[in-house]
Amino acid sequence: MNPAYDIIIAYEANGERLEPDHGFPVRLIIPGYIGGRMIKWLKHINVLNHDTKNHYHYHDNRILPPNITAEESITEGWWYKPEYIFNELNINSVIARPDHNERIALQSLVSTGKKKSDVQLYNIGGYAYTGGGRMITRVEVSLDNGHQWQLATIERKEKPTEYGMYWCWIWWSISIPTLDFLRSKEIWCRAWDESNNVQPDNPTWNLMGMGNNHTFRVKIHVDSDGYLRFEHPTQPGQVPGGWMTTPSGKPESAGFGKLSNQGDQQEVAPPPPASSTTTTKKVDEKKKVRIIFYCLPYVY
Repeated sequence: MNPAYDIIIAYEANGERLEPDHGFPVRLIIPGYIGGRMIKWLKHINVLNHDTKNHYHYHDNRILPPNITAEESITEGWWYKPEYIFNELNINSVIARPDHNERIALQSLVSTGKKKSDVQLYNIGGYAYTGGGRMITRVEVSLDNGHQWQLATIERKEKPTEYGMYWCWIWWSISIPTLDFLRSKEIWCRAWDESNNVQPDNPTWNLMGMGNNHTFRVKIHVDSDGYLRFEHPTQPGQVPGGWMTTPSGKPESAGFGKLSNQGDQQEVAPPPPASSTTTTKKVDEKKKVRIIFYCLPYVY
């Protein structure tokens, strides 16, 4: 109901009718919010004096405390505590250049000139965003694991709304001597907004794996054939690749099992028993790990 929040009932994107995967025939767009609140395949709108009882409103898009297990989340009713809901996007940034598996010949890093202007530069670039209509105020890049940070240049392609809201991603870039890659194992980036929110260096585990917005890191490898190779943490969708996709172990399932009947929710049946032909492996307790997922920008 706030006129500053530009809620859209959308039937087209980029001048074309919505595709079924994107909500055809109409859907909601809520700028600055996570995609899970932007209802697809919209049929009608109800105005209620209480939160919806929809299953996904409660059992998705929540950031629970890191000590809460799957079992405790159900038996202690954590999904129904309003303070843990995830609505506004948190601050995030991404390195888009260098690209995943992009390579630079080591031989090309050596400058043959004697002047400072002869130093070969590489233009690192990416984008950043945050929720709530807040403005991204700066983006920083580090090549020494966060000990020192260099300020990037921001390019704003859109102006704020009449209410001073910033809904759009910004693009950032910074030029560094290409030779600096030889002294580094990773490229880090982080963003700040006008509320002085900043991305943390490390992720915080939570049951849904949601909202993790720690510094984006691209690893630098020296290949045996004389090239530097860059590796992103993950790849879009189901595309394989990325240094975060090779964990050292396998975590236990975070399945909900039977849900409580709170909020008039229906119970979810447990998974079917394993086939008699299925072999099971004994899990070494010392080798259990928790997987931390990057929460990357999602294009809806």
